[in-house]
Amino acid sequence: MHCRGTQQYFGPRFRSEAWRQVRFYSDCLYAASMGNASQNSALRAYRRDLGIASRTADFLWKMIFASLPRRKKQTCQSGQEVVTLGNASIPPGVKSALEKGPKFCEPPKLDQVELLSLVRSTAARASVDNRDRCIQEGVDCLLPTKQTGASRQPSVIKSLRAADLKLLQADKEGGFVLAPTTVYKEKADAAVTENFQVANVKPSKVKATASKLCEEAGLQKLASSVRAARGVNLSVFFSAKTHKPEVPFRVIVSEQGTWQRLVGRYLQRSLSVLPVEDPCLIRKPQIVSEFLQQECPSEVSFFSVDVKDLYYSLPMDQVCAEETVLCTIGSAETICDGPNGA
Repeated sequence: MHCRGTQQYFGPRFRSEAWRQVRFYSDCLYAASMGNASQNSALRAYRRDLGIASRTADFLWKMIFASLPRRKKQTCQSGQEVVTLGNASIPPGVKSALEKGPKFCEPPKLDQVELLSLVRSTAARASVDNRDRCIQEGVDCLLPTKQTGASRQPSVIKSLRAADLKLLQADKEGGFVLAPTTVYKEKADAAVTENFQVANVKPSKVKATASKLCEEAGLQKLASSVRAARGVNLSVFFSAKTHKPEVPFRVIVSEQGTWQRLVGRYLQRSLSVLPVEDPCLIRKPQIVSEFLQQECPSEVSFFSVDVKDLYYSLPMDQVCAEETVLCTIGSAETICDGPNGA
């Protein structure tokens, strides 16, 4: 038996099984050839029979392959179109670079300390015997190497700054969107006004209150982490909805580097031990399918739920507790509604 072409046309699982069968039948052929003959003649017979089996399998494979349906040749796309808003214009070299899409963006440059930390965290996943070798080889890769020369590609960042343009990512299509600063501010203000309400609070004061509340609850480690956090409020960034008219902006909230992330992760970890029966919780998609099969009208074939219906439209006054404190019951910290709640 011969499996020429198997590696090219099938997946790794099929190739592994196919080569296992090749080794098995080769061993069977070798055992049959060594039965009733001298060693030299048996080896000649084995090589002869193995060659016949190889040529036969090659012939049969070509016959089968010729009868298989041909896959249509796929044309390689040159890139994603860069959407421009307003009177934005960029040089051809910058446009060709942006057409490659976010997938081909250069990763941010890490300093030596961060790279060394990545080496050690990667080596920690190796076996104990190979851990030192992984660290040594990883450190060798971090040694300064000779530069191959500066790229002649014009700097995209310098060109965008010179033209006073803002760069965004398309919400659905994944390409890039360019907008003048004035257009960017107008659409960003409209998106923020639509989704958020103005709150007359001082972020630094809220952070100090949260730290004090953690200290009163005996959570000294969490209080120290809250004070050490640099971010005092959540940040937002935008993506462009190129699939909609006038290309509105989508607001994306980020809690990276903020004290809210630290407190939120602690609360999630603590509240996960409580048995909560949430009537609105959907644990698996089959529940939605069963509901649609039983309750959905026959003339409805599909539906779509927007994120505003899932979160932004919730009545915050009813969802959020008016008075929330941290209290300790035994050894488990939980959230209580009021100082005497449970």
